[in-house]
Amino acid sequence: MSQRLKQTIMHTKADRVNDGNAARIQGVRVRTGAYKRKIPVILCAVVLAALVFGTYRAMNPPYAPPPFEPEAVAGTPSPGADMGYGKVGAEGGFSFWVAGVMYQQQDGSLELWFTNPAGSEVNLMCEIQTEDGTVVYKSGVLRPGEYVERLQPLARLAGEAVPIEMKVYAFEENTWYSKGTISLMNTLQPY
Repeated sequence: MSQRLKQTIMHTKADRVNDGNAARIQGVRVRTGAYKRKIPVILCAVVLAALVFGTYRAMNPPYAPPPFEPEAVAGTPSPGADMGYGKVGAEGGFSFWVAGVMYQQQDGSLELWFTNPAGSEVNLMCEIQTEDGTVVYKSGVLRPGEYVERLQPLARLAGEAVPIEMKVYAFEENTWYSKGTISLMNTLQPY
């Protein structure tokens, strides 16, 4: 041990002895206030972490299932014979009923009689797009044994025949896991 270090230790021990001559007791450790300088750094780190988490959550929100169809009707529909209403089976094991002839109505709605048959084990939802991918009609989710007669437009269409693609999505009833998707090509006839 160096001579200077020994003298410092001895001096510190001597300062602790209160023999009446010492004005105050000297501590061994020097307090510099370093912990006070760490507080702003810690607060900045916490704020930065909160901002990063908030940005991540905004960019990747948790999954929210699609809403159920507000206009859904329980039962089996009976559309006119001129609608071409029939059953469509998908490879994923689910089936649905829909009108084969699709006419845009005077108010812009689409009469399609989209039906999830009773006894089905999936929830169904449909989306109708134009060739450029614009969604023009979209249903909410139908539970087994429900149907929707018509859908309201999400975009304005010209008064002419338009090629469309109807996508039907199937979901497990409680978990919302995908049970498959089927695409059907058709032509939307003007009013």
